[in-house]
Amino acid sequence: MRTRSRSAPPRWRLGLATGLLVLGLAACQPDGRPASPADAPSPELLARLDEMELTIRMHPRQTDDELRDMAAKLPPGSAARLEVLGLRAVVVARVDEAERYEELRQQLEQWPGREDPRIATTVRLTLAVIEARRAALSGQGQKLKKILSVLDKLDEAGQPPRLLLTLYSMQAGMFTDQGEFDRALRAAHRVLELSDGPAASPSRRVFARLQLAGTYAAAQQFEQAVKAQEEAEQLAANDKNPLMRYFIEVNRGSLFQDRDRAITERSSQAALDAARETGLEDLISNALANRADDFLRKREWAGAIALTTEAIRLAQKRKDGFAESLARHNLGIALMHTGQVAQGRQEVETGFKLANDAGSATGMDALYEEYGRALQDVGLTQEAVQAYLQERQYRRQLYRDDLRKTVLEAQEALEADRRSREFELLNRDMSLKNEQLRASQLEFRLWLLMGGCVLAAGALLLLAYRRVRRTNMALQSTNERLKVQSERDPLTGLANRRHFQAAIRQREEQDLLRGSLFLIDIDHFKRINDQYGHAAGDTVLVEVSRRLRQALREDDLVVRWGGEEFLIVIKSCDPVFAQHLGQRLLEAIGGQPVTHERHTVPVTASIGFASLPIEPHSVSLHWERAIDMVDTLMYMAKAHGRNKAYGLQWADAADGEGLLQLAEQMEAAWHDGKVRLSTQAGPAQWTEPRT
Repeated sequence: MRTRSRSAPPRWRLGLATGLLVLGLAACQPDGRPASPADAPSPELLARLDEMELTIRMHPRQTDDELRDMAAKLPPGSAARLEVLGLRAVVVARVDEAERYEELRQQLEQWPGREDPRIATTVRLTLAVIEARRAALSGQGQKLKKILSVLDKLDEAGQPPRLLLTLYSMQAGMFTDQGEFDRALRAAHRVLELSDGPAASPSRRVFARLQLAGTYAAAQQFEQAVKAQEEAEQLAANDKNPLMRYFIEVNRGSLFQDRDRAITERSSQAALDAARETGLEDLISNALANRADDFLRKREWAGAIALTTEAIRLAQKRKDGFAESLARHNLGIALMHTGQVAQGRQEVETGFKLANDAGSATGMDALYEEYGRALQDVGLTQEAVQAYLQERQYRRQLYRDDLRKTVLEAQEALEADRRSREFELLNRDMSLKNEQLRASQLEFRLWLLMGGCVLAAGALLLLAYRRVRRTNMALQSTNERLKVQSERDPLTGLANRRHFQAAIRQREEQDLLRGSLFLIDIDHFKRINDQYGHAAGDTVLVEVSRRLRQALREDDLVVRWGGEEFLIVIKSCDPVFAQHLGQRLLEAIGGQPVTHERHTVPVTASIGFASLPIEPHSVSLHWERAIDMVDTLMYMAKAHGRNKAYGLQWADAADGEGLLQLAEQMEAAWHDGKVRLSTQAGPAQWTEPRT
């Protein structure tokens, strides 16, 4: 597995982590006026700051100490001092130490001339750089989005260009991670405009194009990505700094990772050579991990072992447990494939422990998935099933986290809608009361027309009542529509978990499930996303959903369980019928590839299923436990080669507890004759012809 930052950005983001988020402030007054000679940063100062921008990631504390000393020697309130403090903002955000942050915050909040709105905005934007960077490092996506929303309504006039460049760069990265590529590209193009301004250094022009290339690549616009990459390379052609070469090569390798492995491998080696030339162990460690991944992909185990061993040594020297955990994982995978299975498994388990000690759960699902494949390759099927179940646990946690964020956002939207409607009803109620008051005044003043006024007031009351009634009916209709929408997956149109939980209660008897349960997982879905793009992944999900509905009856419940997983519940308890249905589902999913644009994407699935009650003792389970059991069966199908369906037909268990104990060791129980499984294989896999 390739090395990643703690927030697990795409590989191209690693190469830009130093350059794109370390931009300082422009050499101008905070109010936008030209700086006087005594106030402006000197050319020597600007040159030194440009150099420091490239080394912030490697030596943040030393860089901050130097910037602190530089700022102390500059006149208070000067543009030169603000220039230095702007760069400090990025460094302090990376170091994330409370004392440094508080010191810088006080300096900024006490900046002379805060009564000038533009100066106040400049200081606020500088503080936003710190808060945004801290939010990004801690994975607080919603907080980051809120902080960077300051750019949406900002009057940029008079604001330092390079401060704006920093914030727009963060915004482009945030929208890219969230899949909002139109907004990401707008922000990236704004970075490009600012980077080409008169105050920008050559390195900024290069990094702006590298970010644009990465954004285009994430948006599946490969030709535009290559164009931006080539522009960056042309600008850096005469730059002899090995640090710049490292960033260029890492970005190019990422760009071609799923299109031309030869280019990626050459770039990985060039990045490693450049990193060694810098002598910066942080970069060398990253480059070693990426190069080792190339050897692992080619199954050249000896080369991978040599590189990961060196990466471990460097990580231990730097006391970087996260980097060491990934290196040990890759070393273990390579050792297992060279016949050193016990030692390899020990390295992988050590890697997992180091990752847990470092407090990082990011990417653990992918690590366990790789481990499961390696165990499967060396014939340890039962252990592979356990690794896949660990992958499932981490993926469930990620799904729950994403779901919780989605629910919070939906709740905020519903609350805003509710408050808006309540305000509308309140206004109408006030209008009704005003009409009543006006009617009373008319009655008092015009007693001769009392009868007519009463009729008029009654008409007004009736009209207002009808309006309120229509509003309430519309609100009720909206609530019902929202309820339906909340129980449907917006992409596939299938039921979601919320609908399943409501529907399953109607099918249970005394909390015990009766019927057949199928859990389906699309094989190698991450690989589909990586190779063909996320839009192709969405197309696959929509098409598989259509095929499942077509293969089932109208009263069968089909649920998008999360990500690339689907759950099916049918009323039949007949295990023979379930076995035939399992085969039909395999053929429906994998019988034809899925067409996306000019690609034909091969798709298969792994299926676990069971019909409850389980014979011979008619043992049933609560639906949650039943799902856990078919989950194990599904991962057995994966461990035995994928594109298969494994179903439980019989179990030597007298009660639910005994059945669950057998399910925990399903592979061993199967070989011992304590359970009987049916196994079906799907159709031959399609392969897309090379173009």
